[in-house]
Amino acid sequence: MRTAEIQMPPNWYSAMGQGQAMSALVRAYNLTGDRKYLVAAERALYLFTLGSEEGGVRARFMGQLDWYEEYPTVPTSSFVLNGFIFSMMGLYDVMVCVKVTV
Repeated sequence: MRTAEIQMPPNWYSAMGQGQAMSALVRAYNLTGDRKYLVAAERALYLFTLGSEEGGVRARFMGQLDWYEEYPTVPTSSFVLNGFIFSMMGLYDVMVCVKVTV
């Protein structure tokens, strides 16, 4: 992906993509009961623990709050709201599903 201001490296990760994938995996688990889908959704959480500079999807909004980036760029973050919202929906789906199955 490339714009006038942003150039993403090949194979870059997106919090939006991770969130959508986690939601789909949780739904596949709920439909089939096959734990491989839930395990894959949980593994997708790892990128949320890494900052953009480490190859993850986390940035700091106003230097204080975690923000999950649709386009994780360094040194300047893009703070795209819809990407953050989709990532939060995926995180929520995993959280609720894991709570229920534990």
